[in-house]
Amino acid sequence: MSERETPQSKPLEHNNEGREYSEALNEHYDDMKEQEENKDEKENDRISTEEALEQASEIARDSDEKKKVEQDTKPRHKGAPSKKELGNTYKEQLTLIQSDMGIARKTWSKLIHVSVIEKASDLIGSTIAKPNALLAGSVFALVSVTILYFLAKHYGFQLSGLETITAFAIGWLLGTLYDYISGLFRRKH
Repeated sequence: MSERETPQSKPLEHNNEGREYSEALNEHYDDMKEQEENKDEKENDRISTEEALEQASEIARDSDEKKKVEQDTKPRHKGAPSKKELGNTYKEQLTLIQSDMGIARKTWSKLIHVSVIEKASDLIGSTIAKPNALLAGSVFALVSVTILYFLAKHYGFQLSGLETITAFAIGWLLGTLYDYISGLFRRKH
């Protein structure tokens, strides 16, 4: 409000006849003062809201600019990623994961992820140490050696110790054969 609208001081009370007028004038003065305070508060709230909106929009602009810069630096291409890109991504992820590990686990992780050891492990895992082959070899060895043990005890002959290894090898071959045959049927369907 301007200075003309705002009374500078409360009006003085007049004699008893003008008391009602004076009270009404005092109430009007109090109402005007309260309205002026509310207006100032609303103005301050509006200003702080506008400042917050400006800060938020500035942060959003900065974030958008950073995203654009990141997108511009990484060229996008169609098709499958190359071996080099896959290798780089693998190394980045491995480093990121290892940074969250303790010293002992990080050392073990670095040891088993040495290129030569990792390739040898993958080769062994895809040929010799297939889960179905190992399971079939173990179960076949358990069942066959148990039966052989009871037969040897019943007929009185002695086991040489080679029976378990031989039974495991036979079971492993059966498990590998099962993997191969089931793989052929899965490819056809």
